[in-house]
Amino acid sequence: MDLPKNARVAIVDNRYDEVEALMEALASEGVPVVYYTGPEKFPRLPLSGVRLLFLDLELKGLSGPLENSRIAAAANNASTLLSNCNGPVVIVLWTKHGSQKVLTDFKRYLDLKFTNPYYAICMAKGDCKRDGEFSTAIIKQNLEKRLSEANVIGLHTAWENAVFNGSVRLSNRVAEVANIGGTDWSKVMSRAFYKLYEANSGKNTLFSFRDQFLSACEPYGKSLSNEIGVVLHKSDFDVSSRFRLNATELSDDDEQKLAGRINSLLFYDQESVDSESPGTVYIVEAKSRHSNILKALAADFFNSIKSEVLKSKDVSLCKIIITPACDCAQKKSFCPIVVTKKMRETKKLRTKFDRIVWAILVKHGAFKVEGKKTRCYTLENFEYSGAYYDLLIGLDAMGIEIVRKYKGRQKRLFSLTAQVLADLQSKASNQLNRIGICSVCVEK
Repeated sequence: MDLPKNARVAIVDNRYDEVEALMEALASEGVPVVYYTGPEKFPRLPLSGVRLLFLDLELKGLSGPLENSRIAAAANNASTLLSNCNGPVVIVLWTKHGSQKVLTDFKRYLDLKFTNPYYAICMAKGDCKRDGEFSTAIIKQNLEKRLSEANVIGLHTAWENAVFNGSVRLSNRVAEVANIGGTDWSKVMSRAFYKLYEANSGKNTLFSFRDQFLSACEPYGKSLSNEIGVVLHKSDFDVSSRFRLNATELSDDDEQKLAGRINSLLFYDQESVDSESPGTVYIVEAKSRHSNILKALAADFFNSIKSEVLKSKDVSLCKIIITPACDCAQKKSFCPIVVTKKMRETKKLRTKFDRIVWAILVKHGAFKVEGKKTRCYTLENFEYSGAYYDLLIGLDAMGIEIVRKYKGRQKRLFSLTAQVLADLQSKASNQLNRIGICSVCVEK
């Protein structure tokens, strides 16, 4: 297992003289460490992203014979220090008593409240000494031997190291752009970000610094994948000797669950910070004119307007923002627009509009999709809130709406990932070029 390079190692031990050699062994590999003497020194908020945690069982107030209360306290320290969204972690019981029974009891207590994937091992302090003193060389040797057992978590660490190194490479390259000599570097750097914003936004003028910065970061962020690729393909990045992909199929039920969760990872992000950004998907109550949209989509996807489809609780009407909010007067537009009298009136007030597309969210397998694939864009079999769904997007059902504050009016589900959104926008643009003017729907 590769050691984390981005400050994702934590040690809990009240004896600094016993942990100093361990910290030196990690430091010699360029691994930063956070160190706590006990739970009373833990941070105000739990840590996340820790990949390697060293726990001592003999903290202050817990000395004496090995009893269940001490092991339970160590398990509680792990679950207190690490947040529920920490992710996979290797927990090393760094103790004088590294028996299998201690490890078994520790896992039993940890499983009661710890929700993160983990791999636990014991590393006896006595095995890390030479002539009665802790040896950095022996600790490094024992670490390499014991951590080699945690292959799968090691894959996560190797990936995160590649992302970290890729981001460092990109930051250095961007910094070099502003290093033109004779001019204040920070001033040139700020100007470079402004030019990125201008290039990315085109004629869409953004007035707040936050929006300008986010726009500038989009091309900046896209370059990150290239830098990560460079790191991944370097000759010194190799996990093949320590990890093998599992080609053995799981049970049918587990295979479906796994596929649904992988698709969720690829299709959407439920924790997007901007609830009104492009790619945001909303549930819309299918009343009045919206019911006609649902009927039209059902006819497209299921070849007929079936009453059981329209009445089913497994079917919901959705609306997706597919372009940024923009002023109606801007010349740069995503698609041909019919400007109504209502729009001409609101144009004077600089009202902004969203380009939207309508879709059906249906439970996976509830109804057979029989419509023409050329007129729809589908995201199939992904997990959301413990169930599995298909998102059927009608490329004929596009329009624009006055930008509203959607909070409280429509339920936001999630935001599509950047790759899915870009693909959807491309397909929608091609469809509009083929069929001509899109429909317009403006809320009263």
